Amino acid sequence: MPEHDISASFSDDEENGQFSNIFSPNNRTKYKSPNSNKSLRSSDHCLNSPNNLQPRSESLGIHYSEEKLLRVGGGYTQGMSVLCAPFLYEMPEVDAFFCFNLLLTKHIPQYVNSSLDGVLTGCSLISRVLEVVDPELFHHLDGTNHEHLMYFGFSFVMSLHACMQPLEEILKIWDVLFAYGVHLEILIVVAQCVLLREKLLADHKNPFTFLTLKSLQLQPFDAEILVACAFSLIPHIHQDLLDEIACHPIVSLDANGFR
Repeated sequence: MPEHDISASFSDDEENGQFSNIFSPNNRTKYKSPNSNKSLRSSDHCLNSPNNLQPRSESLGIHYSEEKLLRVGGGYTQGMSVLCAPFLYEMPEVDAFFCFNLLLTKHIPQYVNSSLDGVLTGCSLISRVLEVVDPELFHHLDGTNHEHLMYFGFSFVMSLHACMQPLEEILKIWDVLFAYGVHLEILIVVAQCVLLREKLLADHKNPFTFLTLKSLQLQPFDAEILVACAFSLIPHIHQDLLDEIACHPIVSLDANGFR
């Protein structure tokens, strides 16, 4: 384990509202989906239209109705359909909805409130972590476009990287997020920047073209390299910031930390 433990690892007890390695190879065989070789596309239209995702069950509407979503939380918010899709691709509909409900209500409630507070906090944390682990890259990006630096990670944080493709690589990332904590998504986004640092530093006009969702979807996507890079960043981050990262999906934070 890294020196700083931000895992807050999930137990195997579903009754306590935890996941149990649901995307392990054994469970993927059990929950094999006829669509598992497909990729999840991401656009504003796709984010809000579960019909485009072609899940294993065409009766998704039964559980994806407004009534059910109101029981999940405060109603539908942007990105819910993309978060729901990997579950539906990999397991039966009822199990998928159970896990989807658990994710939203127990592990990322701040991501799916009406103002998306947790997602916005996550974007701010990405900027702060990048400043700590790679000051040169941070100042280059911040000097080019401060606003883009603050919000380029929005789609990734909101979807826990499910906006990327192919699906198989997304599931590898979700394996790690469900094992160590979904808050690790912040470090995965930072790792994505670090792995592109040469290209980003070489562009003095608009380096954020390399960080757009469309551009990143065209690049080779290796979840194992991304996760390894994310873990390598942990020893360089001070504990107070790690604590904020760990808590931001479930606790409302202000500019100075906990609220």
